[in-house]
Amino acid sequence: MAKTGSFIHRVLKEPLVDFGTSFDAAKKILINLTASGTYTTSKYKNLPTTRAWGGSLQIIRVSGTEISGAVGTVTLSGYADAAGTELLIEPTQAVAIETMDHSSSNRICSVFLVDAYINLPNDELYLFVKVGANTLRVDKIYVSWVE
Repeated sequence: MAKTGSFIHRVLKEPLVDFGTSFDAAKKILINLTASGTYTTSKYKNLPTTRAWGGSLQIIRVSGTEISGAVGTVTLSGYADAAGTELLIEPTQAVAIETMDHSSSNRICSVFLVDAYINLPNDELYLFVKVGANTLRVDKIYVSWVE
């Protein structure tokens, strides 16, 4: 008997990209929504990433280090293409929250609640980031989606 119901998937990407106070087409993070990797779970993780993808994006969490002072806010936008011409997730702003350990590492996290069903010709989601002030070095992106 076939499985029924919702299946939750997660993708964790660990880039190392510095973002400033404006969107920059040269600075983006590619998320393969069915990719395998550290802490990634998906029943599709061993399939080619060029196949069509459909699902409901739920949460995108951006984590990183404030490089040159407090960033204040993080703004995220998502596109279906690397050039940033096919908008999927409109620019959305969230507060940059310090980690609970209050260490001197200047670690922050911002969470974006998306809740959007999307159909794509492949599993590629390009995320562009900007901050309210200074520079943020993004070193972890977490995306969860439901099929």
